[in-house]
Amino acid sequence: MPDIAHKEAEVAMQTAYSIVMLIFVFLFYLANPKNKVNQWGCLGVFFMWLGIVKQAIMFEIIPFLHANLGMAGLDVAFSPVWSAFTWAIYVFALPMMVIAALHFAGMAKTKPKSIAIAKVLLGALGLCLSLVYTPLNYGIYQESSQVFWLAFGLYNSGMGIVVTALMSHGIQRERNPKLKKQKRQVALVVTPPLYYWLISVFIIRILNLSAYFELWQLNVFIMLLCVIIFIYSAFRDGFMGLKLISQNYDWNTSVNLMNASTEYANHMIKQQTSTMELCIDQLKSHYISPESSREVRERLDILSRSISALTDYTNRTRRHSQIILLTEETCRIADMLADIISVTRMNHPGISIVNSIGENVFLHCDRVHMTEVFANIVTNAVEAIGDEGLIEITGLREKSKLRLRFRDSGEGIDGDIMKEIFKPHFSTKKSKEKNFGLGLYYCMNVVTKHGGSISAQSEQGRGTTMTVTLPAKRIVVFGDAEELAEGAAQDVCVAQM
Repeated sequence: MPDIAHKEAEVAMQTAYSIVMLIFVFLFYLANPKNKVNQWGCLGVFFMWLGIVKQAIMFEIIPFLHANLGMAGLDVAFSPVWSAFTWAIYVFALPMMVIAALHFAGMAKTKPKSIAIAKVLLGALGLCLSLVYTPLNYGIYQESSQVFWLAFGLYNSGMGIVVTALMSHGIQRERNPKLKKQKRQVALVVTPPLYYWLISVFIIRILNLSAYFELWQLNVFIMLLCVIIFIYSAFRDGFMGLKLISQNYDWNTSVNLMNASTEYANHMIKQQTSTMELCIDQLKSHYISPESSREVRERLDILSRSISALTDYTNRTRRHSQIILLTEETCRIADMLADIISVTRMNHPGISIVNSIGENVFLHCDRVHMTEVFANIVTNAVEAIGDEGLIEITGLREKSKLRLRFRDSGEGIDGDIMKEIFKPHFSTKKSKEKNFGLGLYYCMNVVTKHGGSISAQSEQGRGTTMTVTLPAKRIVVFGDAEELAEGAAQDVCVAQM
């Protein structure tokens, strides 16, 4: 019974190892199939995976076929294949990792010929080993030749040291902090299973520690940890070219991620093209007037910037149809609001906009998305006010938060409606063809992506205050003032997402 239990445990271990290693190979390749590090690294890990495959065929599949189907002699027939697999692993796996490490270290840019030379030298060395040890007899060498283990132990251990040295060089010479962090993570994922494989396969054989010959199978636990680190890193910052996104949505509603994202684009296009159409109409009616030349220039500038923002947004939407991706930079808040305020004043002369946020206040954010959030909020305020009224824009920095407030003098929002305003496809506007009900839902997603939140405070007949709350670490103020703007709304109805 103990032998049977031991055999079953060994079979389970090999099966688990095979699956985990295959997942690792798949992730390695999936991360970025066009990247040379991924390509060569994937090939190296794949050849190592062949070691588990040959074990499974020889000690699991063949015995099963013999016991259940009476297929005898398969082990003898498979012996040359076993030897060929072993030859491929011992001769090619680590050289491929060396080539991957050369690309990892940036040699393709700094010393492009070094990679070609390395390929020739590694190929020649592998050929020499293949002439000394015939590929179809590796099974025999494994059982009878200690010199064989010594030769390949030195060969592969030397390659492992070269891989480590190249990866260390690539990390040290990297000047970009984000790329350096990712390269460290790659080294953390690659080197532990590599060295465990070298020790458990070659060093133990060289020392002839027969009691530990099967210790290599425990590498499955290291590989599993590496896969977990790989997936975690891919979700957090991206890993080796793979960025995984987790997005929550209400699956009980009719909102589909792809459709919602397409409608985001439609909503953005509607907002920007409306601005352009208004400017074009006014240009047509005033173009012949000499005194309007300055206004014409201003409107042309606004039109140009709107088109640029629209192009940037639609390009991102086309590349990443299911997610909002941030391209962050440090932006002056006053500049982000300038066009919005200018267009509003031109098209709605009865509405006054007071911006109390100074020129010395900067926000680390995605300029396109965050500007569109501000535009949505101001547009909603204008629609709530009508012909005449006031919009006040203020900011307040607290210990850990930054609050940007947009207060309007409109009619306010009913308490029942307040509960719905951040939900997708909810709109109080009559035209459903032009208004998708995604404006505030979009704003909520963008602000959340920046690590913040958006809320609304309102009282019937006294206006509405929209508050964008962001982490204080995103704000940069050149000066000593702690308070960005004064004023805090004291309202009754509150909605927050």
